[in-house]
Amino acid sequence: MDPQTPAVAICHPFDEAVVLGSTQPEGVVDAELAAMRSMSVVRRRSGGGAVWVAPGAQVWIDLWVPAGHQRWDADVVRSFWWVGEVWAGAIEAVGAAGVTWHRGRGEPGPWATAVCFAGIGAGEVVTADGRKLVGLSQRRTRAGSWFSGTAYRVWEPDRLVEVLALDEATRERLEGDLAGIAAGVGDVTGAADGVVRDPLAAVTRAVIELLAG
Repeated sequence: MDPQTPAVAICHPFDEAVVLGSTQPEGVVDAELAAMRSMSVVRRRSGGGAVWVAPGAQVWIDLWVPAGHQRWDADVVRSFWWVGEVWAGAIEAVGAAGVTWHRGRGEPGPWATAVCFAGIGAGEVVTADGRKLVGLSQRRTRAGSWFSGTAYRVWEPDRLVEVLALDEATRERLEGDLAGIAAGVGDVTGAADGVVRDPLAAVTRAVIELLAG
């Protein structure tokens, strides 16, 4: 990839996995439980809590914005805003009314260091009642900014919680808390089986137009 050229990468997991944040210890995941469920454990270069991915379970789009591009911003918090705005518009276009994107700094919940979707970060998209719809992360270098964005088709926190290294009481409490913290696009549109392709296409078109403009 030419680092001076904006890019959009549409990501399709080929395996079920837990993706750890850059600073999370591997002990966050119970390796034996993950192996029993044939779930890989991998690590990303950006920070934050763990994320569950699986084939067809989410829309996942990465963006590369070169330093100096009109969409690049030296302010780390503000740099997320246009990304969140694009995601929010695309998700509204497929029937999720009242969504918005977070303009302030991160608001980590009590579980956010363990689970990415347990907190709300800059630019992240939330429902009208405050549930997180889109998770965003950013890795910056002197050459530019690499954004990752993910929205679930259906929010299934148990798929992640069941392989974390927790005692049973903590596991049940975390699962209960996470149930109302986030949502999938299908959860708020009532079309869980058919919403992945439409927001994927809408977000991709919007991003390409903005980066090329």
